[in-house]
Amino acid sequence: MITVLPLGPGDPACLTQAAYKMLFSPDEKKDHLLILRTARHPIADLLTQEHIPFSSLDDFYEASDDFDEMHRKMAEHLLRTSEHAVVCYAVPDPQSDASVQILRGKTMVQVLPGVSLSDYYLAHLPKGFVPGETLLTCSASAFAAVSPDHALLITEIYSRETAGQVKIALGDRYPDDFSVVLFSVRDLKVNAKVLPIYEIDRTAAYDHLTALYVPALPFMLRERYGVEDLVHIMSTLRAEDGDPWDQEQTHLSLRPYLLEEAYEAAAAIDQDDMLHLSDELGDVLLQVVFHAAIAESCGDFNFTDISTTISSKMIHRHPSVFPWAATGQESDWENMKKEERGLKRDTDLLRDIPMALPSITRACKVIRRAAHLGFPVDMLLPSSESLSHVLEDPSAQLFSLIASLSQKHLDAEDLLNKATDRFINRFDAFEKCINDQGKVLKALTAKEMDVYWHMVEAKE
Repeated sequence: MITVLPLGPGDPACLTQAAYKMLFSPDEKKDHLLILRTARHPIADLLTQEHIPFSSLDDFYEASDDFDEMHRKMAEHLLRTSEHAVVCYAVPDPQSDASVQILRGKTMVQVLPGVSLSDYYLAHLPKGFVPGETLLTCSASAFAAVSPDHALLITEIYSRETAGQVKIALGDRYPDDFSVVLFSVRDLKVNAKVLPIYEIDRTAAYDHLTALYVPALPFMLRERYGVEDLVHIMSTLRAEDGDPWDQEQTHLSLRPYLLEEAYEAAAAIDQDDMLHLSDELGDVLLQVVFHAAIAESCGDFNFTDISTTISSKMIHRHPSVFPWAATGQESDWENMKKEERGLKRDTDLLRDIPMALPSITRACKVIRRAAHLGFPVDMLLPSSESLSHVLEDPSAQLFSLIASLSQKHLDAEDLLNKATDRFINRFDAFEKCINDQGKVLKALTAKEMDVYWHMVEAKE
């Protein structure tokens, strides 16, 4: 077991009797190995004056590429040390310390009560700032979940570079001139400085006790928004006192807009217009949020269900990246799709390609998927003579064919969809014929496939 001791701001008066005894009692110091997260702390000076031995983890700050790696290495070092010694791990704030959180998941951890650094700083908030916070350390994983709905207390801003990283991370969601509070401790006295976000990396000095308090940002004052804000906006629009048009929409009424926005996003990609693409992808996202709101009002599903389904799907499809989620049954991409969607036969994979796709796109996807399943696509190709004629100018040939169909008042989209359906139905009979013989498609030679295919054609 590892005992975690809160050091707080470094004032001995803020230590509990149990913490003080563990740090300074001659009897206690014989029974445990004292490790400070950092020696850049007022308590370290007092321990040195009292000739009390201790070590620190300061070397990990320079030896790690980022905070996430550093916390992991710190926890691993403490775990190894605890195998042959009783460890007392002293940190400024156990509640926000990521290395402590990692330890909690791997071994028995006893956290002594006491005044944490966050408690101390919140007690010294300037007038006009309301206490209440989500504790964060300066790590990428922590900032990924930042929401302006909640106040933040960001600890361990120990260098100007770290302060700059915090400023950049906050700038993605907060106005540059938004007022925050930068805390520091000098001579055991707290200093609370109110300043705009753009100045947090411009102060004179930083150390391991430097922290930043960021108040909650009211919705009406925001200049940048996250997905959760868009969900909130849509919920407001569809509320009883919201917008009548948004209230009356259904999945079916929105269907054309979903397709239209997807095509417009694709056009922006074709034009290599990133500003336009950002705008169009926002329109696509709006459609997703809109459909989620409609489904939630009907009790079908909500936005979290959507994000959960796609997240689970991506994790399952990439076992090499997420080995903890591997089932040992992954094979190829098509088999994963069959498993995810409850598809049992190869033909089901062809029928799973959406009818809503443009007919030419759908036909191409069906043919490619059939080829991936082992079907010899060359059986569908025209003779060499007609093929050479088509390949001279395939776009003109295709255009001419569509023009002639139009002249006869025939719908090219409808005809191609029917042709694709015929191929899928024929493929279905083809697969059944093979399976009835106790065989599988991929195990057949091209000659054998040709025999079965012509058997199906003859039956038709």
